[in-house]
Amino acid sequence: MAGLLSVGLAGCGGASTTTANDATPDAGVSALSAMSPAAVMARAGETDETPRSARFTMLSTSPGAPAVKATGAYQRGTQNAMSMTMDMSAAGAAAGVPFPAQMEAMFIGSTMYFRLVGSGTPLDTSWTRVSAGDMASGGGLNLGWMLDLISRADPQSGVDLLLEARDLADLGDEVIDGVPTRHYRGTIDASALIRSLATDAESRRLLRQTFREMEVTGAVQDMWVDEDFNIRRSVNRQTSNIGEFTTTMTFAGFDEHVTITAPDPAEVVDLADAM
Repeated sequence: MAGLLSVGLAGCGGASTTTANDATPDAGVSALSAMSPAAVMARAGETDETPRSARFTMLSTSPGAPAVKATGAYQRGTQNAMSMTMDMSAAGAAAGVPFPAQMEAMFIGSTMYFRLVGSGTPLDTSWTRVSAGDMASGGGLNLGWMLDLISRADPQSGVDLLLEARDLADLGDEVIDGVPTRHYRGTIDASALIRSLATDAESRRLLRQTFREMEVTGAVQDMWVDEDFNIRRSVNRQTSNIGEFTTTMTFAGFDEHVTITAPDPAEVVDLADAM
């Protein structure tokens, strides 16, 4: 279950940030200062104004492990969908074992598809289909990290968490990848984290047990919002008894055309058949 903390997702390492002291003031973003932090986050979370699609880059760091990077896109509609490609080579090199070069994954509705490119196995070319029930139960595998990955691929999850923060604060203007933004931060209780990551009673029980064992009491959530109330970056930091787990996500290309479709059925196998 430690993977549930460590493979959360993130904005890639090349992304840049300009602090409030270095930023050129922007009238649109500075106008957010007239609103309370809670009002800004509530506006960012309004579904009728939230972008229907975006591209993202991700970076996850955890104690004693190489950073995990990924890129992808999401779309909302009658059926929400997300696709991403995760670089796995560093993890394999660190472990000293053969490892697929990358993992490709899609989440369409309540079903996930993934394949391990470069693994030299049938999973290299075939897609494995995993239902929401399989992800919750594990199906014999530790799939908790997949649930975490999916939940963090949409900035709405971070907005919902910040709205539950006990100390939500406005940290001022900052520039993210050339875009003026307003920076907000709050502390999230462990109970809120568990609700956001686990969708059923058994998953919540296992996650509570993991948090107790690793002494995770909550997380610090940062979000950067532009003048159109788009989330430009989200950073989630969780401190444990083995160190800090950090997930950074950077978003761009809002409402650009994104098409995410399920793989050809002829190239798909169910999780139970793949094991």
